[in-house]
Formats: sequence, structure tokens, C-alpha cells
Amino acid sequence: MRGPFARHIWTPTRVWRFPRPSLGIRLRDNERTFYRVVGNSQIPSTRKLVEALMQLHGRSQIDFLFIDGDHSDEGVRKDFALFAPLVREGGIVAFHDIADADWMREHDCYVYQLWSQVKADSSWSAEELTKEPPEESGQVMGIGVLTKLPGGVVEQAQHPTPALRWAAYQLRHVVVIVPQYVIHLVGGAIKKLLRRER
Repeated sequence: MRGPFARHIWTPTRVWRFPRPSLGIRLRDNERTFYRVVGNSQIPSTRKLVEALMQLHGRSQIDFLFIDGDHSDEGVRKDFALFAPLVREGGIVAFHDIADADWMREHDCYVYQLWSQVKADSSWSAEELTKEPPEESGQVMGIGVLTKLPGGVVEQAQHPTPALRWAAYQLRHVVVIVPQYVIHLVGGAIKKLLRRER
């Protein structure tokens, strides 16, 4: 990941500074269920996983897509190219950090380069939501909102074995996350011990 938040990527020596990793993939809030897909959003296999999950729940297209990951020009373009075709007509794609500002470039954020192109694309209706920051901060960020117009490229979620793909992901998630969970607990315990010794 590149961009203004790349320095916050998890590393074993800093694990206790972050919230404990969640072991669950299925998150519930009142009567709604959310599914967590942890992976590289820039590779086709992650899109296939999302498609499998959509099919398991009777969905073939995306209503709302929010792009706020890798802020490099290459990264945001890959995210958009992979997932925007799954957005239905009338559906929305939103980008975070669309501002063309010195602060953004200093922090390797180049979302504005793609935004300036897609907002001029006749397949989309574009709107910018920005707020003037305090003068001393210089941190202009902004949200770009695209609505897919009729006639734009729309693809259907398709996966030949969605249940098998999702089951494989769940197994891999447990194998990867459980060790991180244990490291987090051990790291937190070590930090508490070090504080007591001072």
C-alpha cells in the first residue's frame, strides 16, 4: 500500500498499538450482517472472492463502492478498474482524498489524477464534496462521488463455485488471523510488563 496512511501498516513490533485483530468474518449490527474481506483489492482473485460472496447472497451487482485504500495513482486505478464494472446503473462509486493539493502530493496521494479523468467520462455523473480546512493545516481532502449513468459498462458477479471459494477464504482467514491475534495478546502483555518495571 502506498499513500498517506502507508506508515500505519501493521508490523509485528507495533501490533499492540492497534485494535485486537477480529477473528470473525461475519459482523452483525442489529439485524444487518456485514462480511469482512481482508485481502489485496488490486488483484483479480480478490474480486472473484467478492463475486462469490455476492452470489451466495443473491446479488449480482454493487449498489455502492467506496475506494479509500492505496492512494497511489496506480493503486487507485487498479481498484477502480476491477470493481467499478460491478456497480449497477444508478449505483455510486465514491473516492476519498480527491483534492489536488501540495499536502496530498507530499503524502504520496494521487487520487486526484484518476478523479480528474473519470469525472469527465460521459458514463458517470460526478459531484465533489470538499470542505475548506483550517489554513494552518493545509489538509484538503475531499470526497468524489460518481453515479453510473445508463449505457455504462456493467458486469454481473460470476463465480462457478461460490460456496467452495468462500469456504476456502474462511479457512485461510483463520490460519492467518489466529497467529496475529496471539501475537497481539503476547505483545500487549509484554507492553504491560515493561510499564510495570519502570
